[in-house]
Amino acid sequence: MHCVLLSREARLKIAKHAWNVVPLEAFGFLLGDAETQQVLVALPCSKTSAWGKFDDRWNGIVESIPLAEKTANEYGLSVAGFYGSADFDFTPGIDI
Repeated sequence: MHCVLLSREARLKIAKHAWNVVPLEAFGFLLGDAETQQVLVALPCSKTSAWGKFDDRWNGIVESIPLAEKTANEYGLSVAGFYGSADFDFTPGIDI
């Protein structure tokens, strides 16, 4: 089993990105150190354009990879992964 440590700053950036685009979905890159298996930075890159419509869910992500790699390299990091929020209904009593 592989375990990755997500820094507090990265968690906050992801949460802030998701909160700022609710009810849309937020997407971004995770930048980190492969040797220590730590994700240190979250780099927001896109969001869906309309609630409940997912045909543009992955738009702009491939085009953003070079920027994510460049940003990671500038800080001695690498692109470790990707994050995405979801539009789940978290109403109490509903199982997801």
